[in-house]
Amino acid sequence: MKKIFLSLMMAMSLFGASSFYSLDNVDSLSYYYAGKNNFISKEHAKTMKADVTNRLIKAGFSFGQTDALILVVKINAIVVDKTQVVNVEISLAEDVVTNRKEKIEAFSLTYIDSKMFKTQTPYKDSMKTLDTLIDKFIALHKDDNEE
Repeated sequence: MKKIFLSLMMAMSLFGASSFYSLDNVDSLSYYYAGKNNFISKEHAKTMKADVTNRLIKAGFSFGQTDALILVVKINAIVVDKTQVVNVEISLAEDVVTNRKEKIEAFSLTYIDSKMFKTQTPYKDSMKTLDTLIDKFIALHKDDNEE
């Protein structure tokens, strides 16, 4: 098993693959925010949704379609010694059918990326991190869908 994993990692680095995930044919999204923290108000969450969806629309994604994949934005935080430790995560959730003897329909995360950090300015740093994760998502989508 180790040999297979190491071979896969080497192949990915040799061929320039930037992710285990594929964003081929991912065009239609639905936005969902989930988070446990004390610094993102309902108003901040609305602004964050508008910013994220506008950036993704400019990158060619659509929103509001039936059967769209769910883009989950999750920002969780805890306080450790008077410092916020924040985890910002984006993921895609969708219905999939397994490739097993008996096909099983499942709701699955098919993309996930996150960053954890400690900060004294949690809202500001969370928004910067979210921007970085969205930029990476857009770049990977563009790379996976080039003709």
